Amino acid sequence: MNIYRYEFEYKVYNSNGLEVDKGIETSKGYDEVRAENYLRTRLEEGCQSDEEVELKLIPSFVKYTDANKLIAEFMGYGKDEKENIHWIDTDDTYGVASEDLKYHSSWDWLMPVVRKCLDVYHIEQMNDDIHFQFYDSLGDIKLTYLAVVEFIDEYNSKG
Repeated sequence: MNIYRYEFEYKVYNSNGLEVDKGIETSKGYDEVRAENYLRTRLEEGCQSDEEVELKLIPSFVKYTDANKLIAEFMGYGKDEKENIHWIDTDDTYGVASEDLKYHSSWDWLMPVVRKCLDVYHIEQMNDDIHFQFYDSLGDIKLTYLAVVEFIDEYNSKG
């Protein structure tokens, strides 16, 4: 599952160390390393044999849109077909733009998801790895967020 979108600044240098190309590219991946490897491979395919690619992650551009949409669906939000960038709460029709979902950065958004994960899928029924990862991550929002996304992904795959 492609969870994150990463943006990288890239530069291509020839064998003399001169910059021959540069720009910004987006790459999707479950983590930064996979996204970088995919992008590096793609860029190197278009290079001459003596050229070298340099990549630098642009941290402020990391977007969590795909995973936040997964969480929004799990929480009962649905996609408005007319405004396909909005998620609408099925109970009170409250609209939220996909890029404005804050599960990855706000405990106020994330903790109701944690509670629902615990309620929906009894913790005793989960395998020990997920159980350990989930509880071990509490206190660090990034780790908790990743554990929630992994939990929902596994829950959805079981059906």
